[in-house]
Amino acid sequence: MDCVICTRELKGYQKKFCSNTCEVFNKTELAKKRKLKNKIPILPRNCIVCNISFAPIRAGHFCCSLKCRKTFNIERERGVRHARAPRRIIKPMDCFRSEIPENLETHKSPVFNSSCSENKNQILEFIKNGGEITKFPSAPAGKTPEVNSAYGWIPDELFGSALMYEMGDEE
Repeated sequence: MDCVICTRELKGYQKKFCSNTCEVFNKTELAKKRKLKNKIPILPRNCIVCNISFAPIRAGHFCCSLKCRKTFNIERERGVRHARAPRRIIKPMDCFRSEIPENLETHKSPVFNSSCSENKNQILEFIKNGGEITKFPSAPAGKTPEVNSAYGWIPDELFGSALMYEMGDEE
């Protein structure tokens, strides 16, 4: 008796296949035949890009080639972009406008302190050419602990109950 797949002579207790390789090959071939038998045939259709008739492999194939599929995807993305609402054009500094108070004062007489920056001449030139300086409102005073705290000025009262370590003290 011979092997069903490779027609070698069978030995010992072998009844159908001469080796595991032939048996696995037979199983895969039968599975392919079963799959093709149960497969629902898909009728030929026209490509949605170039309108050429083609035989699709799966139900989701609508383009005949990779080139047509890329063209279709580009057109679809372009349509999605155009369907979206247009983006609002943001001008420089627009994002900061809401944070600037509306009741600002302007003046033309700057007061310079002794440690004035290098820009003093540019500021005076700006005012001389008709510019105005905007004065922002004073910032609120920071919170400080009371002077008469129960135990004096200790770090726990000043900074909360966080642990404090001094540099160099390692244990």
